[in-house]
Amino acid sequence: MGKSILILVGLITVTISAGRLSLSDSQQAEAEDRGAHQFEILARQAAHTGYAEATQVLTSGADPATLTVRRGTTNGGTYEAQFTVDAATPRDVRVRIEGRAGAERHIVEALFRARSTDGPPGESLERVPPYLRYAVFSGGPLRLAALPRVQTHVDSVNASVHTNGNLNILLSLSALTGATAIEGFGSYAGDLMAAPFTDPSRAFRPVLNEEGAPTLRAVDPVSVPRIDVAAMASRATQTAHGTLRVLGRTSLGTRDDPEIIHVQGDLVLLDTQFEGYGTYLVEGNVVVEATLSGLAGVLAGRPESHVAVYASGPIVFNGTGDVEGQFLSDQSVTFSGAATLYGSVAARESVNFVVAPTVRFVPPSPELTIDLPDNPRPREMVLVTMREWEVVDAAR
Repeated sequence: MGKSILILVGLITVTISAGRLSLSDSQQAEAEDRGAHQFEILARQAAHTGYAEATQVLTSGADPATLTVRRGTTNGGTYEAQFTVDAATPRDVRVRIEGRAGAERHIVEALFRARSTDGPPGESLERVPPYLRYAVFSGGPLRLAALPRVQTHVDSVNASVHTNGNLNILLSLSALTGATAIEGFGSYAGDLMAAPFTDPSRAFRPVLNEEGAPTLRAVDPVSVPRIDVAAMASRATQTAHGTLRVLGRTSLGTRDDPEIIHVQGDLVLLDTQFEGYGTYLVEGNVVVEATLSGLAGVLAGRPESHVAVYASGPIVFNGTGDVEGQFLSDQSVTFSGAATLYGSVAARESVNFVVAPTVRFVPPSPELTIDLPDNPRPREMVLVTMREWEVVDAAR
């Protein structure tokens, strides 16, 4: 009897102990689960903090090509954001943020795309560098000799001219007679040279001047940095070694995905008619031979230029035909004939009108100035897609 009681008591004790052990294990597992869940929350919060920072950086106009890995800490967690510019479509940026807390990880991935720069021609001028906002811009002296004409080819946009040096209109027949030479404002940072007893401002007649501002005036110089085309060639879609000759009809890209041709020599344009959008980055000189005419009808109603030519060396226009494009030289631009340009010219050193050319101002395309120095801001990025998930450890 006594032994039976002892055995029964022992069994009860073992059962109670086993129950306590089981309860302890359950409580421990529950505590571990609570701890893991807490870290999951902290990891997700960290990932979202990193995502918010990445979004702010991209949508504020930062150049994605300049962004590096960004790291940070938040309440009990850390995050790391990585930016990848899509090689196939340079204006797409993928962002991957990993949030960590304890052994837990949470991932957020998003795709951003550059916002289009569509807008009225007058507004689009605010999206290009200041030195490209004129029909003619000269970083040095500008001489309007004989009968050069600068007109607008787009309604409601002035074809203005500016020089950081001296403006010389001593021999301008338009200034002497009062005939219209410039359908825009004239400005200069140096001296004005005009014939005695004449009113040179009569040669400048902007198509828009609602406030009655002076049509010709002295202003401060406009900053124009060096144009390093080789440094802008990282996004080139084609590379030409040596002299490149472009003749006749030439197909380029689209507005959202323009062709970018890096010319490691000189560029010669021979009666070229362009289709689509594109940029030529020329390390040497540019010669434009123009004899064909008829672009006026083809370009009628076009609100912006479709072609850009940026050169380290001088740009020379020969012939009497039609040409299109926004031309920029780190040195000089010279018109040696009577060509008609539908677009604009700018030079860091000087612009020379030797005979009687015509510039019909078509505003530069902001899509083709993204990589230029002093561009007002890179294209704004907008969110396209976003997803997130928790990284589950296989050992759990």
